[in-house]
Amino acid sequence: RRQRQLCIRDSTTTIDPAAALAAEVEADLLEAFRLGREAWQDPFDVEKEEAALDRRLGIVRDDLAASLADYRDRNYALRPSETVPASVAIEDPPEFAGPKSDVARVRVCEVNSWVLVEVGAGPNGTDAIVNDDILITRSDVFMRNVDGGWKFEGGNELGEWQGIDECPGE
Repeated sequence: RRQRQLCIRDSTTTIDPAAALAAEVEADLLEAFRLGREAWQDPFDVEKEEAALDRRLGIVRDDLAASLADYRDRNYALRPSETVPASVAIEDPPEFAGPKSDVARVRVCEVNSWVLVEVGAGPNGTDAIVNDDILITRSDVFMRNVDGGWKFEGGNELGEWQGIDECPGE
């Protein structure tokens, strides 16, 4: 009788380092946007504010802190649109200034359909709509690697549209 041996090969998967880095930048960018929106939906929640601020640097961080303070002063918050979902689409993958660059540029298009409300100011304590305009913006967003994570550092707006509910073609 012959015994069969089972051979197991080591099948290591090779991941393209550039693709992995791009995915990391994109994930951190989307997380920064998500945490910011969570803070604007509940501007009195200190933990949400701290989480959103932690994903930002410099003037972007300062602007968010000032915006959330203004929301608290006015008793404002964001609510999701009932008709058009808000979204952030990555249109171009991250670009780096060089192979060891700690700054990445990412082109995004944001559908900002969030409804700005004054909390409890409507009839019977409902929220009163302050602004429900849909704003579409295309921007180059800059992310910086700080301590192993990518943080939102700034951006350049490339275009802005109203009266539509999705990102236009370039």
